[in-house]
Amino acid sequence: MKILLIIFTILTVFLIYGFKNIEDEESGKKQHKISGEELFQMNCAVCHGVDKQGKPPVFPSLVTVNERMNKEQVKELLQTGRK
Repeated sequence: MKILLIIFTILTVFLIYGFKNIEDEESGKKQHKISGEELFQMNCAVCHGVDKQGKPPVFPSLVTVNERMNKEQVKELLQTGRK
């Protein structure tokens, strides 16, 4: 009986500790935010340039993209790519 109590206690501690780690990992993911500039540098700057001037005609300038497209159009383009 004493052995069962010890085993139960050990398992309980491991389960509690394991669930705490899962919660910590999930909350860490939610707290990790990347700025738009960081996303641009990681994904867009290679082709469009760090100054957003582009390499026309293949990679257009993004300097005045807000004059050519509204926010919804930009969002759609980023999510689906150019068709």
